[in-house]
Amino acid sequence: LRAIGHLKGDPSGEFSVFTGVVMEITESYLAQKKVELAEESLRMAIDAAELASYYINVSDWTYVPSIKLKEFLGFQADEVVSLDAALGQIREDYRQAVTDQVTAAINRGEKFDMEYPVIGFHDGKTRWMRGVGTIQQQGNGVDSYFTGVVHEITERKMDEIRKNDFIGMVSHELKTPLTSLTGYLQLMERNARKKEDVFVVGASGSALKQVKKMTSMINGFLNISRLESGKISLERTVFDLNELIAEAVEDISQLETGSVVEYNPCAELKVFADHDKIGSVLSNFLSNAIKYSAVGAAIKVTCDKSDQMAQVSIFDQGRGIHEADLEKIFERFYRVQGNSNVSGFGIGLYLSAEIIRRHEGHIRAESELGKGSVFHFSIPLADENS
Repeated sequence: LRAIGHLKGDPSGEFSVFTGVVMEITESYLAQKKVELAEESLRMAIDAAELASYYINVSDWTYVPSIKLKEFLGFQADEVVSLDAALGQIREDYRQAVTDQVTAAINRGEKFDMEYPVIGFHDGKTRWMRGVGTIQQQGNGVDSYFTGVVHEITERKMDEIRKNDFIGMVSHELKTPLTSLTGYLQLMERNARKKEDVFVVGASGSALKQVKKMTSMINGFLNISRLESGKISLERTVFDLNELIAEAVEDISQLETGSVVEYNPCAELKVFADHDKIGSVLSNFLSNAIKYSAVGAAIKVTCDKSDQMAQVSIFDQGRGIHEADLEKIFERFYRVQGNSNVSGFGIGLYLSAEIIRRHEGHIRAESELGKGSVFHFSIPLADENS
């Protein structure tokens, strides 16, 4: 029960009356206890998992980190840590990217999920973190909060770095003999054409295609190694995305002569982006569309502009992708179940997704089993003054 009352008296003070009301609050009391129990259980789970937590009041950017997060950042438990101080401990080559992604998550309501290194404020120790957060939108005059958890992943990250260094070294060593092999095969094909040796022309042409596929695979491993060690940067220029799409379509059509790729250019699409890396995304989407479609099936490429974004879509008539796989196909080394007869290592879509995200763009896929798939990506248009 909840009782509220007060004393009433006349001006002379001769008599007084105490009046009040009593309310049954069993339901609200039990609900409050459930909330408190849930909060305590969450705190215990976070402590048991050695997770740190924080929240940001988006109205005034007040930042409140947990004691564990202060420890991760190299501060003492009793020190006051501002948002600027916390961001200042993120290693410089990652700091702006983390800031941009948190800002995007707050402004667009997207999920923040990123791995980054921090340098301890007092001890100078480098630790790797994985941060996950989301905006908690409120209304009716109640402030909104961005809340997140942080987990230390230093040991796993160091293992990954060593593995990626090894992959990068081996991939680099493999590129040299493949370059020589490509040169010899091209020379062989040229001489065979002069002698009109049909068999050697066909054999050397087939061998060159296989060498190109091997080179592409090795470049994929090299790019993963560079990406995850922070050595990939964007070389942005202003160019017409239409022209790049046309080049990619022509290249894939020459390489995969048994496929038909349809593309009708749209209005001018000037973008400020890395020409070669966006080209690699297009090549990956097109090669996947051909790889998973029947021989001779039509592949359709479309483009459009909307809300200051250039969007490209590639339609295929393949076997389709199960809904459970759609959420994972952009993960590193993920391969769709049941496609063991199709070559690949699950690298291309992961790299494509990372490239598009670094352009502040979006990437997604739609599919229906037995009817094909559509892969979309969008990147910002160039400023009118560019």
